[in-house]
Amino acid sequence: MGLIASCCAASACSCCVGLSCSACGTVLTIKKSEATRAWYAGIFLLFALIAWVLDVWAYDILHWIPWHVIQDNCPEGSCGTFSVYRIASALSLFHTILALSMIGITDGKDARAQFQDGWWPVKFVFLGVAAVGSFLIPNTVFEVYAWIAVFGAGLFLLIQLVLLIDFAHTWSETWIGKWEEDEEANAAWYYGLVACSIIMYLFAIGLAITMYVLFSEGSSCWYNPLVVTLGLLGLITVTVSSIHPKVHEFNPRVGLLQSSVVSAYVMYVIWSAILSEPTCTGPFSADDSNDWIKWATVVVGAIITIVAVLYASLRAGSSQLVGSEEKSLKAEEGEAPEGQDFDDETSATTYNYSMFHVALALGSMYMAMLLTNWTIIDHSTESIWTDMGWVSVGVKFACAAAAILLYLWTVFAPVLFPDRDFGLE
Repeated sequence: MGLIASCCAASACSCCVGLSCSACGTVLTIKKSEATRAWYAGIFLLFALIAWVLDVWAYDILHWIPWHVIQDNCPEGSCGTFSVYRIASALSLFHTILALSMIGITDGKDARAQFQDGWWPVKFVFLGVAAVGSFLIPNTVFEVYAWIAVFGAGLFLLIQLVLLIDFAHTWSETWIGKWEEDEEANAAWYYGLVACSIIMYLFAIGLAITMYVLFSEGSSCWYNPLVVTLGLLGLITVTVSSIHPKVHEFNPRVGLLQSSVVSAYVMYVIWSAILSEPTCTGPFSADDSNDWIKWATVVVGAIITIVAVLYASLRAGSSQLVGSEEKSLKAEEGEAPEGQDFDDETSATTYNYSMFHVALALGSMYMAMLLTNWTIIDHSTESIWTDMGWVSVGVKFACAAAAILLYLWTVFAPVLFPDRDFGLE
């Protein structure tokens, strides 16, 4: 999963770097569609940071505000939770409105496309008013929003899984394609692919062994070793399926790199789920005295979560993922003027605006659930743990199982339906 996070971070960073006009004397060129998505990604990251700060210190911050309405809506026991709901709901509302208003846009000539790519002061004012105004709304409204966010977060996890598998296939096909252009000169691509596959398998297996050692003997959650074993069986299944000759006869693009990515992800999710168990007596349980381990786990988990959310949000609107590859290729025709930004969407959009905002709206709900422990209301603010609770555990176990099943579908679909065109030629 570390490699996955690194690649996702590279994708997000490459998008954001393009916002600079120059670097070290070299003028950079950025496409309009990339700059727009980088702005929205930055807004999402900013609101995620604000939500996390309020989750921890909301009561200490807000009780100094003399408005009785805000103080009444910020009880000491659940002020952080309600504050997260408020910030997330403002961001969800923002992207929901944009998703509805951008339906049907096919090229940059549409007047609504100008609002998608600009009018940033107006958008910032709306977000600020929505976020601040949400603190004047009674808490009962956000108890309802929390239930909506649970379902929205579940939908976002499904999108994230689809994008993970898409990422694995795209990565493998890209590196194999570069190697096949000249097998001798480009052998580094092949060896790099093999090395990455081995590293991720070692990561997955090492994590499984670690979980056996830490969460088997003396753990009150006796089923943890069983879940780890099921995860290893899933690892073996996706690996064998990816290299089986009968599968390659119908699906030649599948390989060990894809199965290693899925295996690493599944074992990481299982590890994260076990760490989220609130009552188990493992060495990393919430009542342990090893504060530095807790802090390290929280920080690493937060980084991976934010990177995954941003990557999924940025990729979810891609034209290739919503069945518009021809339109995407048409939009990318032409070259940028040297040293200048250029409009790459004059003939057609490079991504689906509406789906892009749907993904971000669902991503903000996912963020709210992560920070509030996947519960409707958490009345305890004594701990900074951002991902503990049985709902979180269940969602993560289900996510691991869904990742295996979705990947197996992409492997066996061409075998089960040989007459269907899966674009594998």
